[in-house]
Amino acid sequence: MSNYRCPENSVCVNLPGTYFCNCTEGFAPKGLPLEKCADINECEMNLHNCGPSQMCQNTVGGFKCVDRCSEGYEYVDGECVDIDECRLENVCDRRAECINTPGAYECKCDSGLTGDGKHCTPITDCSQQEDICDRHAFCIKSLKLCICQTGYVGDGITCNGEYSSGT
Repeated sequence: MSNYRCPENSVCVNLPGTYFCNCTEGFAPKGLPLEKCADINECEMNLHNCGPSQMCQNTVGGFKCVDRCSEGYEYVDGECVDIDECRLENVCDRRAECINTPGAYECKCDSGLTGDGKHCTPITDCSQQEDICDRHAFCIKSLKLCICQTGYVGDGITCNGEYSSGT
């Protein structure tokens, strides 16, 4: 008889004049003759009995059911930890600040901009924010419009001198 040994995660079944190797529960045979017993991922193969509020986590030779994390959290090393959404790309407008909060995040448009933080646009309504007008402009609140002063041209948000001073 050869000196063949059963691979890890298997048991030897002795028979008269021979033997065979059988993988233990949670492992599947690979190769002929049996070369190894590979872990079965019960989670991927849907061979688990986890409830709807749980998620399956594969272990060597089996699986375990763990409680699902709340939205905004992820399962890391056996516990639910806050996801820092601000580290993800493009969660807020490029002209906004991302503020991580427990289980969520907020986007706040930069000064002079308006919007939900995911989409920011310049404030052009000086009745909301008078300081958006150029220092050489004034706000007509009834029109919600910045108007450049005499001698200056522009959209009121930016005014440039109409005439250059000569010598």
